[in-house]
Amino acid sequence: MTSTTSVLQRDTAEACDLLGSLESSASSLEEFESAQLLNALSAFSKVRRDVDAVLAQLSGEIGRRSAPEAGAGGLAKKSGFANPESLVARATGGSRTEARRLVEVGKAAASMNRPGSPDLATASDALENLADGDVPEQSQPPRFRFLRSALFAGEIHTDASNIIIAMLDRTEPVADPSLWVEAERRLVNCAPTMTLENLSKFARQLEAQLDTRSVVKTEELLKQDRYLTMTEDRAGAINIRGRLDPETAAPIKAAVDSLVASTLHRTRGQDPKRSDQREPAQMRADALAEICRHALGCTQTSTTLAKTTVVVRLTLSDLQSGAGSAQIDGLSQPVSVATVRRMAADAEIIPLVLGGEGEVLDVGRARRPFNKAQRIALGERDGGCAWCGAPPSFTEAHHITWWRNGGTTDLNNGLLLCVACHHRIHRDDWEISVKNGEVWFTPPKHVDPARQPRIGGRKHFDAPELGEELLMEAT
Repeated sequence: MTSTTSVLQRDTAEACDLLGSLESSASSLEEFESAQLLNALSAFSKVRRDVDAVLAQLSGEIGRRSAPEAGAGGLAKKSGFANPESLVARATGGSRTEARRLVEVGKAAASMNRPGSPDLATASDALENLADGDVPEQSQPPRFRFLRSALFAGEIHTDASNIIIAMLDRTEPVADPSLWVEAERRLVNCAPTMTLENLSKFARQLEAQLDTRSVVKTEELLKQDRYLTMTEDRAGAINIRGRLDPETAAPIKAAVDSLVASTLHRTRGQDPKRSDQREPAQMRADALAEICRHALGCTQTSTTLAKTTVVVRLTLSDLQSGAGSAQIDGLSQPVSVATVRRMAADAEIIPLVLGGEGEVLDVGRARRPFNKAQRIALGERDGGCAWCGAPPSFTEAHHITWWRNGGTTDLNNGLLLCVACHHRIHRDDWEISVKNGEVWFTPPKHVDPARQPRIGGRKHFDAPELGEELLMEAT
């Protein structure tokens, strides 16, 4: 733990010195400049990750000493606790779930701490020694090499480490060793700039590449566990609860999201006193009711579901071989090719085959609105909102160079944005460009004085194909 302790001491001293210097020139937080406030937040966030790394190591050792084979002589039981998670939770004041993550991450990290294992002080040191796509030149590379160095350097949070470890543990027995190491490296590279939700999605996509059988296995488990219950409570309200597999949920989510998005677009810009006062959750409830009324043959309601399409993406080679996996737009869990073939029997399900011939989509100045085929193509490129990753059903196709300024209605001048991101980008003067089928956002000087372009769209949010080169830009 020597290197981890020294990192904690260094970062704590730097954070405290920074805050001390700020406090000497300002009497309260309210007087801090915005840049100073953000710098202090970043510094102490690093300290927090350092502390979590130390806690993980301590918790992992407690877990080892409390192993079931130790029986009543285990550390946890001798200390009056049923298991190590309860002991750690009591000590940290956190939940048992958080404690379990600390124990699991600590155990995984300890598995590398053996004689002959390299001592990696920082993740950047490990990554600089390997070119992109390379694998350590040894017959048995140490497990979690990049993860351990990044964790102990305070570069990623223990929760992110837990997501990575769980996926790698599941796939290690069946994955190609070189691709397995590459997946670890890519996840560790991306984790510092991703939310846990996006990292989980990224990990599931890589898992589908490492173990194609896991997609079918997960599908079967999710389908078996699907349910929907409707119960009436004492107040007379109907409580609806459920859990659906991706194939079952895809048309439901697409239909509900379409109606909600239509309402939000229709009421945008209205007088707040006259606009729709419903919360999004209420809109979803009303949308589900509207769909059901429509299905029952009610002629007094008019839905926008004719515009609703579920798009499922897969490669031509996977379609022909029946192996691999596919992605349903708006959902992060991969599905099997067999599921795609079943879904394709529905007229409102479009299998978007990549690598095959497609319709001509660039229509120039022939029309202002983007047509359905163009929206599907933009959805394939952008994956939803090109800025925040919101589902395609919550986006609109926008002209990069506005129509009234001579912009054309073609793919190189279009992108998908949700309403909030559309307003934010224009308000803050971000520049947008499409280069070689990739969307790039260039920040204004007040956000980034160097104005370094940031990649958006599917290239930012989706996992790359293992074994291929990919430039990952941090945001």
